Parts: sequence; structure tokens; C-alpha cells
Amino acid sequence: MKKGFLDNNGYFMALGGQYLCFPGNWILPFLHITTGSIHIVLLACTAYIVNIQDLAIMCESLHFVVVLATTCTMEISSLMLRSKIEYVMRTLGEGVYSYEDSLDEASLKEMRQLSSKAKYGKKLGTRIFVILVMLTSVVISFVRPIIMHLIQKLDYSDDFKGLNRYLPVHTWFPFDTHDIWVRILCGVNQFITIYTVPCTVFGFDLTFLCISEEIIYQLKTVGLTMRNVKVRAKTLMKSRADMDFGSALTKCLNHSVEHHNVVARLFKVFNDVYYYSLLMMMTGATFMLCLSCILFTAPDVGFSSKGTFLCFLLAELFHTFLFCWYGDQMKEASSNILNEIYGSDWIEYSVEMKLYIIMVMHRSLKPLTVDAGGFMDASMHTFANVLSSAYSYFNLLNAAR
Repeated sequence: MKKGFLDNNGYFMALGGQYLCFPGNWILPFLHITTGSIHIVLLACTAYIVNIQDLAIMCESLHFVVVLATTCTMEISSLMLRSKIEYVMRTLGEGVYSYEDSLDEASLKEMRQLSSKAKYGKKLGTRIFVILVMLTSVVISFVRPIIMHLIQKLDYSDDFKGLNRYLPVHTWFPFDTHDIWVRILCGVNQFITIYTVPCTVFGFDLTFLCISEEIIYQLKTVGLTMRNVKVRAKTLMKSRADMDFGSALTKCLNHSVEHHNVVARLFKVFNDVYYYSLLMMMTGATFMLCLSCILFTAPDVGFSSKGTFLCFLLAELFHTFLFCWYGDQMKEASSNILNEIYGSDWIEYSVEMKLYIIMVMHRSLKPLTVDAGGFMDASMHTFANVLSSAYSYFNLLNAAR
């Protein structure tokens, strides 16, 4: 299991407190869930108090409410599904499936190429994602407040009762925050939230990325072993004097079918881990798009606020796109198994073997889809629907405004 965690960025789950594996690890989820829950309430109150009098603050507050609600859901869901996470990591650490002596040299070479491609995808995706998320955190906590202070003179007066404009994210508090020590305490609380959110996002997104790459590799391996089953059978028959072609073909096909079943079971558990968190994320992305459309069309919102929110929007869209793209890749890889089987030399097989082939093809008719709470699947089609739905909701809200 340790190998599965190390190979698939599982240590980020420990860093984010989604998988408790060392003494004191419980402090991380406690900090995130506690400070996150407090800020969800405070930011919701902020949005309610400022209302449309300051549309930029209202939209920003609602945006962070969505982000914190999603990350808290990720945290709690992962902690509750510890056994399923361990099953996925253990299976990946053990290599998922072994074909024993039923592979030919050409298939082995192609499998090594697919494996190298998956490892490269993991490394590249991890580096890009970590850089983008950390840049976003630094921009929110340091760069944006400095730039906003330089390009426009912020009015720190208490125009909304209890609103603290000194913080990176303007937030309402139910008590006086003019005292310097109270202000520092509120700032520390907000900075903890700002920097525990990326840890949770890393644990959630990067493990999803790595496990998806691994599942795609396994599905493509199933496809190529199905396509090369005749060549594999001939190779096996040459190495085993006690085996005829029919027996060798049956054994090779059995290995491919069993591998497919193992991957399907792995995928189901993997999907269970991300089931509700993906629903929150997809719903939040739609809501974010609605907010951005309202903000961008408001004449009284400054350019700096629109530019800031555009950065938030692009980050959210990239986040959603990542899951939808990998969901689409897994769906395509599982669907392609059917084509690989059809592309094999099945015409030359016996009637009995053709019946087995038909059964395998029938099993491959239904592709593996990443389900988001039972309401939608993570795919590029869903991503397009999110964009379309957000535009429709915006028209409705804009008409009612």
C-alpha cells in the first residue's frame, strides 16, 4: 500500500489531512474544517450584509463560500472513506494485475511505452497544478491586497457594520475588529484558511490525476492484450509443450477478462471516493460562472475587481476541466476495448471461443464513467453543459435584477 501512496501522490492526502497516517496528523483536518466552517458562516453573512451595495465583495464572498464548502466536503468525505482509499492504493501498489507468462514481447514493449506515458503525465500534471495553486494562494494573500492598495485608495472606514477591509478577503465579524490584536487574530485565522485549502486541493486533485492516469493505462493494457490475444497464445504455446493452441488462447483470453474485471472493481471504488465531492465541485463551478457573468456586466464594479474575479473564474474552470478531461479519457479508454477486441483475428477462432468474445464485447458496451453524485458524469460533454447552464441561469438572474 505504501508504494501505491508514493507513486500516486498519496502523501498529499496526508499533508491535506484527508488520510491520517502519522502522529498529530489529525491537527490538519481539524484546522481546515474548523477555520473553513467559521469562514463559511462569516463570508455568507458578509455577502448578505453588503448585498448589492458592493457587488464585488458580495460575489467574492460567495465565491469563497463555494470553495470552502467544496474543500470541507472533500476533507470529510476522504476521512469517512479511508478503507476505500486504502483499497485503491493497495491495488495500485501491487501492480493491479499480473499476466504471468501469457504476454509476448510486442505486447510487453507496448505496455512499457504506455506505462512511461502515464508516469510522465503524472509528473507533468503534478508540477503544473502545484505551481498554479500556490501562485493563486500567494496572489490572494499578498499580491492582490498590495496591488489594490496601490492602484486605488481603499476606504477602511466602517461603512458596513463589522466589515474588516484590512484582511486579504474582506470579511464581516460579529465583534469590533479595530483593536490591533483582534485584527491580527482574525488575520491569522484567515491565513490558516488560505493555506490549508491548497493542501486539501492537492490531496484531492493530485491523487485523482495520478489514479486516473493509472486506470487509463490499465484500460489501454486490457485493450492491447485483447487485440494481441492470438499472438500471445502462439507465444505461450511455444513455451509450454503440454498446451495446444485452443488451451493457450483460452488462458490468454481469461487473463485479459480477469484484468478487465479487476480494473472495473478498482474504478468503482475510486469513483465512490470522489462521488459527492465531484457533485459539489460541478455545482459550484456552475454557480461561479453565474456570479462572474453578473459581476462582469455590472457597470458600477471597478476594473480591478473584475480582473481579480476573472482570475478566480479561470482557476475554477481549470479545476473543473481537469476532472472532466480525465473522466472523458477513462470513458474513451474503456469504450475503446470493444474496438480492440473487434480488431483481433476473432474470425479464425472456434465457435466456442467466438461466444466468449461476444460476452466480453457485450461487457465492454457500457463504458466506465466518473459519476458526480448520481446527477451527472465528469466528461467534456458535462463541462460544456456546465458552461451552457451557467449562461442560461445568468440570463434568468439578469432579467430578474
